[in-house]
Amino acid sequence: MSGFCTYLIRYPNKAGILLALAVGLLAAGMARAETWSAALGLSVNITVAGQDDLWRVDLDGDGIPDYWEIVQFGSIGIVNGLSDFDGDGFPDRDEYIAGTNPRDPDSLLKIADLGFRPGGRIAITWDSTTVVEPGPRRYEVFASDDLRNNDPTNRVILGENIPSGGRETTITNELPASDWVHFGVGVQIQEE
Repeated sequence: MSGFCTYLIRYPNKAGILLALAVGLLAAGMARAETWSAALGLSVNITVAGQDDLWRVDLDGDGIPDYWEIVQFGSIGIVNGLSDFDGDGFPDRDEYIAGTNPRDPDSLLKIADLGFRPGGRIAITWDSTTVVEPGPRRYEVFASDDLRNNDPTNRVILGENIPSGGRETTITNELPASDWVHFGVGVQIQEE
């Protein structure tokens, strides 16, 4: 079958989730089963049309991988890239990227503490995550004199490609020269 990639799914601790996703892919005609085995969890060799990574399958096209929607909500289609299930002002697609809980309004990417240090330095601590699927999170910390415009050219990068330090991560850097400084944290999923 041209344009298909074949690979083995072997995640015993996620058997139910992956089984639901595999069945969905098969039902949508986007996959064909090569081998099924229920021994020692789930081991399925499937071929998926146009996909090189099961973690990226997005049958409903909402920008959120289906495995994550199934883990968080039991089904796809309950949320989308713009929805905010827990009402915390952090869209569900951003919750996926940040590795936060989309059902908990207290779980979102935010700066938890700013601390001034001697020598014109500042320590910035933010809520981070230990989630590593589909890849570990990497953070960028920046300063700006106006975050409302969200203009990347108006930012001073204080740290980038910062790995998660666990539930909280802290960096210390020089305090940017400005009368008014706003700080922000961005996150991305590191491609494996």
